[in-house]
Amino acid sequence: MINNKKQAMLHNIKSINSPKYHFILFLLSPATAFYFGIKNYNSKYARKYIFLFSLFYSMSYIPIPYSDATRYEKRIQEIPEYTFSSYVNEIKNMYNSDALYNDAYVHTVFFILLPFTRNIIIFRLVFALVYFSVYLALIREIKFSNILSTNKHFNWFILGIIFLISFSSGISGVRWPLALMVFLLGYFKYISKPKIRYLFLVSSSLLIHFIAGYIVFFFFIFILTQRFYNPINSLILLIITFAFNLVIISSVKSSAANFGEGVESKTSAYIGNENYKEKREDHLKSLNWYVRFNRYSTNYFVLFALVMSIYFLRRTNKSNFVLKLEYFAILMFIASFISAQLVDSLSNRFYQSANGCGLIYLYCLYEENKDSKFLNRLQMIYKPIILIHMAVILRGDLYTVSPNVVLGNVFTEMFYSFDTSIQEIIGI
Repeated sequence: MINNKKQAMLHNIKSINSPKYHFILFLLSPATAFYFGIKNYNSKYARKYIFLFSLFYSMSYIPIPYSDATRYEKRIQEIPEYTFSSYVNEIKNMYNSDALYNDAYVHTVFFILLPFTRNIIIFRLVFALVYFSVYLALIREIKFSNILSTNKHFNWFILGIIFLISFSSGISGVRWPLALMVFLLGYFKYISKPKIRYLFLVSSSLLIHFIAGYIVFFFFIFILTQRFYNPINSLILLIITFAFNLVIISSVKSSAANFGEGVESKTSAYIGNENYKEKREDHLKSLNWYVRFNRYSTNYFVLFALVMSIYFLRRTNKSNFVLKLEYFAILMFIASFISAQLVDSLSNRFYQSANGCGLIYLYCLYEENKDSKFLNRLQMIYKPIILIHMAVILRGDLYTVSPNVVLGNVFTEMFYSFDTSIQEIIGI
């Protein structure tokens, strides 16, 4: 009798842990299902609830006034009938000065969806579907990379990769955040397994946002020069970059013209408009200290850690894979520093690609050197930096989070959607 009761209890426990119950849990409480996915991240089955939660978040997304999200919403409503000939014409002329976007991705989404709907929630769902698919694939690829021989586990650098860019930007920004994630995924997969299809993946980021062509250019420099990589010479190259920044600026201006009037005019607007740069710098100075600290801290830390890991070369073991990651991280910092000479601090998007590549390198380096006192000390230095960064990211994202995301579910969102975010309610 007792054994029968035990068997019945075990059967009930297994039933509760079955996929259908977890899906019901997601429908009733997406936030709880999200927690389940995070807690059991090593399970492929559990990770899908992180993705489903991301889609629910996009469904209930509250756009910040005058943000990119509101501009996309306005354009979706104003665009006239979008036929196949309209789409072809937009793609043919996407580098002209009067082009709405200088890339193919958004035009393609418009072509697919506009004949059927102008419902902005559907567009956000599609944007989120694509973005979070790539973003989560990147985290999964890094975390479970077969090329690392040791068992993967938590370290602070992986948190830096997860919080590389705000979660809301994948829905609001649409183009650059996705281009960045596609680029990082492609470059990491190529370094793991140098196959042609990953070169196409890297290059496709250019079709999502034209500005990604800049880092794609550096990636091909990496491919051509990786066999000659020397850590000390690369650091010297980093210093030389500063000495010749005026030559670099003029070459970037002239090369932008080769991509068409649209790219040239937008590039000139960032590079040549000194009043715009001054206003952006003044705006940065007016922000709270923790926002300014957050803007630079990760960038400076990753650069410092990268340089120190080269200087203390004998204290770490580096496989050929990690050395390639190291070299490309240096190239990304060179690209970021060149960009910083061209535009204001806020407009330099390439610090994010440098941070991403640097943190990926540090994570993989640590996986090969878990007992390294040097790397463990670096982690302790990074800990307060990433905690502040996470707080800033989450505080900003809370302006876009509906109470339904935390307290409601799919059904409550269908019957009542909030216009007031959690951030506005709690007033932190």
